[in-house]
Amino acid sequence: MDALKTSRLSSNAALIVALLLCVFRLSHVDERELSWDVLGYYLPLPATIVHDDPLLKDISWLKETNDRYQLTGTLYQISQNEKGETMYFFLFGMSYVYLPSFLIGHAVAHTFGYEANGFSEPYIWSLVIGGLIFTLIGLYYLRKFLLVYLSDRATALAILILFLATNASHHLSLKNLETVNFLFTLAAFTLYKTTIWLKNPSFKTLLPIGIAITLITLIKPSEIIIALIPLLWLVDSWSSFKNRIQFLWKQRIAILLTLGICLIILSPQLIYWFHMTGKLVYDSYKNPGIGLDLTSPHILPMLLSYRKGWLVYTPIMIFAIVGMYFLWKRKKELFIPIALYGGLSFYIVSSWTEWWYGASFSIRPLIILYPLLAIPMIYFIKDFGNQRKWITSSLFIVIIAFAALNQFQWWQLRNWILDPYRTTGDYYQAIFLSTSSPENSDKIKLINRDFSGINVLEDRSNYTEKILVNRAFDGEPEFIVTEGETKFYRINSEFEYSLGQKIPVKNFLSRDHAWIEFRFDYKISEGNCEQQPALAMALERKEGSYGYMNYSLPKDTTKTWQKFHAAYLTPSIRNSNDVFNYYVWNPGKCFINIDNLKISVMEPIKYYDPEELIIF
Repeated sequence: MDALKTSRLSSNAALIVALLLCVFRLSHVDERELSWDVLGYYLPLPATIVHDDPLLKDISWLKETNDRYQLTGTLYQISQNEKGETMYFFLFGMSYVYLPSFLIGHAVAHTFGYEANGFSEPYIWSLVIGGLIFTLIGLYYLRKFLLVYLSDRATALAILILFLATNASHHLSLKNLETVNFLFTLAAFTLYKTTIWLKNPSFKTLLPIGIAITLITLIKPSEIIIALIPLLWLVDSWSSFKNRIQFLWKQRIAILLTLGICLIILSPQLIYWFHMTGKLVYDSYKNPGIGLDLTSPHILPMLLSYRKGWLVYTPIMIFAIVGMYFLWKRKKELFIPIALYGGLSFYIVSSWTEWWYGASFSIRPLIILYPLLAIPMIYFIKDFGNQRKWITSSLFIVIIAFAALNQFQWWQLRNWILDPYRTTGDYYQAIFLSTSSPENSDKIKLINRDFSGINVLEDRSNYTEKILVNRAFDGEPEFIVTEGETKFYRINSEFEYSLGQKIPVKNFLSRDHAWIEFRFDYKISEGNCEQQPALAMALERKEGSYGYMNYSLPKDTTKTWQKFHAAYLTPSIRNSNDVFNYYVWNPGKCFINIDNLKISVMEPIKYYDPEELIIF
């Protein structure tokens, strides 16, 4: 009873947050909850249990499901091995945590006459409620962990701040089927269980930590670094680190048993990879345009850009960063593990080439650090705020203002006033504290890259043109054909790919995007061309190609010269050392005549750098 009384404030704070989460989430259930990335995470469950196809050999049902429910623009959620066999794009971790909800939804669908197809209403509601339960479990362990190191009052304040003044309010509610929600809960669980294990070391107290870290790794492999927490927690010096190593050695039997069970949990993923690729560990996330570039972190834009800057959209976290100084002064045994694990995690997150993380609100992967960052944040508030009464009052006014700003910007995001993809400094200032978007706002946003890949250059007035290639084929002996006084290039029917060229991106691109325009004359002179030829182009790097597009050469029944024009919008360039490659693809192996090839690069005069920084 005494313990309950002394933690009443944090209990009330957690209860308030829990009620808000439940009411808000259950009143915002969408029929497309299982779309985009969530579809990829979820895919093994309906494939295995509904369609009896765990290896995904037949994806016709998936195509039919997508046509019916409109869950994704392209089926990027599936990949292929070297044999061309279909593979799951994502790991099995999210399927593990979805499984109980899926089974409940499956039973309800069968019992009450709904379609038991994995995507009908019972599945959606069961998964949403399951995700919400996971959030509440995270809230429970967050409170228990913080109470170990903070007072009841401070824990209550931390809980309210994390859920009302940060982007967690978005990603742990409306987006609770995405990875962040589950990672947050598993991180809070790992932190609390680590404190228990260090006080009472045994196999029984270590096993939950091992299971949580294994699930975290199966959900997001780069987060395996959370294993640093049980290794370094409360370590404040070299001597204490040596003591920790000795402690671990004494626990070697428990550690080995835990690793064995963790390996069993990992085994379905490892067996699947080995069956499909011959490798126990396989990088299924094959997207050459996006990945980890550890030598090129985007630290400043990730912190300060108008596009997604963490401290722009979650400014309360300035307190956590500054609070590390106060934590260093008072609790080095907390500072060192938080700084090492948090710093490494931040560096990895910032090294992702798509550092803005799609349509996220602020920088979503950092939410896994919030249970830890709550500690330095509270230390800052306590130490700085306790200096003078007027400073304390001012500090709480700032906290309330940051929370209000966070909630308002979240409302803007939900109503598409705050653009989750294209916000610039000019656009941010135009909508700041505004309830509507300005007219002609497209002109002050980042370039719009259509998800379908079908982009059209409509306004040329903001672009300058420079010629990249200009070939009339008058003085080139190879494959040149002469008819009368005209010389042109003939694509021989023996070649499926021809007339190609690779151009380093750094030779022509100095902006965040460019349009590459192709113009040429063509005539299909021989062959029936049952398969249309096309102009293909993509960016290339050692990992493969990305931003691939092809533009069909319209069928020519007159056998006369035709005009061809295509405009290609460059994707977000991963590295300036990447290469732009174009070629004519001739699958029908026709005879194609090409003349007057002109390639122009259209670069914007006024443009918005996606890594544009705030100037304070």
